[in-house]
Amino acid sequence: MYGCLSGNVCIWPESVWPQENPHPTVQYSSYGAHNLSNQFGYHWVLNNQYGGATADLCSNYGGTNCGEHLAQDEWTYTYLTPINSIKLNRP
Repeated sequence: MYGCLSGNVCIWPESVWPQENPHPTVQYSSYGAHNLSNQFGYHWVLNNQYGGATADLCSNYGGTNCGEHLAQDEWTYTYLTPINSIKLNRP
């Protein structure tokens, strides 16, 4: 969907509409924590995983101190400056 492969969690460039620019800057495909780097400002994030897998946006590196929770196929337009990792969770 909009350049995000099935099974991935994707982040688009800052302030870019995925429908207009179907090129996510980051795609994560493996379960577990993924540390972010150079992701500042507002970004679209999509949990394009399947089978009921979820994703969490976390304040700390290593997938800890998580706040926003994304269900399968859920989008969020969120301020990533304080987010330091994304955790992909098995269903």
